[in-house]
Amino acid sequence: YAMKGNLLDFYRDEMRERKEFGYPPFKIFIKITYQGEKLVAEKEMAKLSDLLAEWSPRVYPSLAEKTGTYKINALLALERDKWIDENLLRILRSLPPSFTVEVDPESLL
Repeated sequence: YAMKGNLLDFYRDEMRERKEFGYPPFKIFIKITYQGEKLVAEKEMAKLSDLLAEWSPRVYPSLAEKTGTYKINALLALERDKWIDENLLRILRSLPPSFTVEVDPESLL
């Protein structure tokens, strides 16, 4: 598209694919990261995953480990009209500081 200067078709295809795969701007991503010792992090994320089961979190390890500590993530993909969900917001606000919550994060890694 770029070589042909065809920005309109690029935009249309990009938006179609984003809608099909459930990416922003059609969904809201919430990334929750736990950082700490690996066994503890996995245990805490499992508990959080159970707590957030209603929103079908996808749990995966972080690829960027620069600090020597283990990082694990949970990703929620919400319909735009489902955010802000008061019950979800209450859960997220109750998380201890070992969890980081990002709405529409810059990176999913």
